[in-house]
Amino acid sequence: MKEKWGILMAVILLFNLPVNGHTASTLYNFIPIADNSGSFDLLFPPSINNNGTVAFLATLRSGGESILKGSGGPLTTIADTNGPFSDFGRGTSINDAGRVAFRGDSGVFTGDGGPLTTVALSGGPLSHFGEHPAINNAGTVAFERMVESSLAVVGRLPPSHPPAGALKPTYP
Repeated sequence: MKEKWGILMAVILLFNLPVNGHTASTLYNFIPIADNSGSFDLLFPPSINNNGTVAFLATLRSGGESILKGSGGPLTTIADTNGPFSDFGRGTSINDAGRVAFRGDSGVFTGDGGPLTTVALSGGPLSHFGEHPAINNAGTVAFERMVESSLAVVGRLPPSHPPAGALKPTYP
């Protein structure tokens, strides 16, 4: 029993030793992106790219929701419920170019603070998109959707896909 406690204490001490001359409290630099002390009521789980830019969904104290991105300075609004959207999925994804993928109430979209790009719209064979689309550095977007009655499918669309209304599911 004493041997187990000795090993446990050695492991605890090992993880509390300085790394490269730095103590554990200086291993990172916390950069605030947003908080709920002002206009934001709720902040949903963020995504981060390799450049340190963070994307997230926020509900506003005044009502409504916004998809935002930032890296420690002013935030950029990607989309909000003051326009054509009334609701968003609870997840975002951001690539290294700063393009954010998200689900709006009518489909899956991407944006960087300028005009939005429609990836896929609800209707026809596409319905009920999942909460968390993902975008890679090539601009390909992956998302979950329900097709027909209850078949759930995860798929992807490259940046140069046909118009959203022309999408037809194909299976290998």
